[in-house]
Amino acid sequence: MIRKDITLGGVMAVLTLLLSLVGTPTQASADNGLALGVNPQLPANQVDPKHGYFDLQVKPDAKQTLVVALSNGTKAPIDVSTSVNTAKTNQAMQIEYGPNKLKSDHSLQYDLPSLLKGPKKVTIPARTTKEVRYELTVPKTAFRGSLAGGITFTVDHQTDGADQQKKTGVLNRYSYVVGVVLREDTHTKVKPKLTMPKVKAGSYNARNAILATLVNDQPTFIKQLSTRAVVTKRDSDKKIIDTKQKGQNIAPNSRFTYALGLGDNKKLDPGKYRLQLTVKNQDYTWHLKRDFTITDAQAKQLNKHDVSIERPNYLMIILVLLVLGGLLALLIYLIKKNREQKRDIETLRNK
Repeated sequence: MIRKDITLGGVMAVLTLLLSLVGTPTQASADNGLALGVNPQLPANQVDPKHGYFDLQVKPDAKQTLVVALSNGTKAPIDVSTSVNTAKTNQAMQIEYGPNKLKSDHSLQYDLPSLLKGPKKVTIPARTTKEVRYELTVPKTAFRGSLAGGITFTVDHQTDGADQQKKTGVLNRYSYVVGVVLREDTHTKVKPKLTMPKVKAGSYNARNAILATLVNDQPTFIKQLSTRAVVTKRDSDKKIIDTKQKGQNIAPNSRFTYALGLGDNKKLDPGKYRLQLTVKNQDYTWHLKRDFTITDAQAKQLNKHDVSIERPNYLMIILVLLVLGGLLALLIYLIKKNREQKRDIETLRNK
């Protein structure tokens, strides 16, 4: 039940975010049967009015109020949690604008939650639209490139939600994300820089993987990427991993772990390895290479916790051995019994 709750909320968040970033307004109408409608009120300093998220050109030390209209189209009040988060990059090389435990790179000058302040909780009466205000304070010192993040809205409670949970055992929670991008100079492009300082063996989704630490230490997005990753033994050309992916994106000033899965039922062997990673888009290409070592202890520990690796069913083996042992004992007993009967018959005949 919990799985369904989380999945549905996640789908709504991702859907809303994707719509906002491709130029469709981040607007979810409460009349469509959903509990919450989200509509950012785009200000005069919006760079592109066609964008459904806050894409703002700002000035140093400026103060501004950002307004998001929240609509409740249901017959009961709803409680909404809100949070401001800095954009980060996840293990799939995609940008996270909502709440997460990911870390930014130390090169990040300003964290969006320190600049944008607003309420943590909002209650919206039934069939009402309420404006939620966030106070933006631009840093006094001019900054290069983009500061990026998002405002997340999550429906925590509906009066009729408790009844729904009692009847079905499920309480759906919906989340929506409105992107926020701040820029001072909209004409000068910042050149991105991508490095790979570390590679190691690890686990991803409870399966063996190679984990590459990637760093974009510049205040700019790196979008529409395609990647090819090849892992080999250091003294061999045999490819242990050879994967290609498209449509990946990296947030400004982000340090993240890029996970390369080995696949199901694949054990890690100790040894010396090499990862060659090519990352490119229309404007830039990076050829990254890093050697790494997997020790006996690391391989043993990771293989032990890989849920996809098939392991001997010792209980079944013991049961089979017991059955075979029992059959063998029975066979020996029958043979012995048969011989005794034959001896008895011979003895009777001789008498």
